[in-house]
Amino acid sequence: MFFNAFIAEIRQKYKLLVLITIAFLVVGISVGVNTEDKWTSKSLLKSPTYNQTSSLFSALKALSSVGNNSVAPLTLDYVFEEFLSEVTSIDNKRDYLQSIGLEASSSQVDKIIKVIVTADKKLVEVSFISTSALEAQEKLKGYLSHVSSKINDEFIEYTQNSVNSIQKSLIIKSDILEKTASYRLESEKEKLKFASEITKKSGIKKPIIDPGLDMNLPIALGSEVINSQLKEYQINSYNVFRNDFHVKSRLDVLKSINIDSIDIEPFRYQIKPELPEYKTSPNLKKYTILALLLSMVVSVTIIIYGIRNTIICKLK
Repeated sequence: MFFNAFIAEIRQKYKLLVLITIAFLVVGISVGVNTEDKWTSKSLLKSPTYNQTSSLFSALKALSSVGNNSVAPLTLDYVFEEFLSEVTSIDNKRDYLQSIGLEASSSQVDKIIKVIVTADKKLVEVSFISTSALEAQEKLKGYLSHVSSKINDEFIEYTQNSVNSIQKSLIIKSDILEKTASYRLESEKEKLKFASEITKKSGIKKPIIDPGLDMNLPIALGSEVINSQLKEYQINSYNVFRNDFHVKSRLDVLKSINIDSIDIEPFRYQIKPELPEYKTSPNLKKYTILALLLSMVVSVTIIIYGIRNTIICKLK
């Protein structure tokens, strides 16, 4: 009985059912055609090796020796943590997307560039979603390069600031030593002038003691030696009391540090950006099948509702 009623209802409303099926197919095909396929490229990253960061650590080691360990030591884990901080930054994601001509809201940005960090912060998965497999792979590489470049610039700036700070400190020390030497030279000149006057009045011309024994007793050297020494101090452009050689040598080492040579890679690939082999969104075929299924559900619902109304009318 139900089967006959079902067939009768289909015959009665077949035009409506066909229209519903066509309508669902049109909508499904339209959505499928207008929906871009999405491909996801993924990569897995971990802490860098020493070779990838050697230019930075070599510069910092030289700075540490010059600045008496005034430069805070860095580790590979610290470099990777800085990378994690930057690669997860929504500002960096947005900046990169804008640089390649993509405008996206904050929620869309995190959907396009996904970053998953493990609890121990030893590994991070970075993925990029795009409309083609090759584009997803290339843009993922581009984002990682974008972040790496920013990290490198930050460490260059950190190193340059350290150089400037140490250099400023050494220049101040050099100035102090130079002033101290200048004051001491003037003091020695005055002492020799005073001793020269005394020896002249006393008639002491020749040394009473060996001139090489003690310059702290200038009167005993006689006026000839005293005046000779005083003349040397007055005409010699070099200050014999200057003792800033260690400062000058450190400044020379600072000048030899080539900040521009710093070029690090703040991460190491465990899995390089892969070329996706499958799409991550329904294609036209899937939308068509979904449209058919929905049209069938609606059609069956209409038929059952019609059978119900027919039964109710007969009972009345």
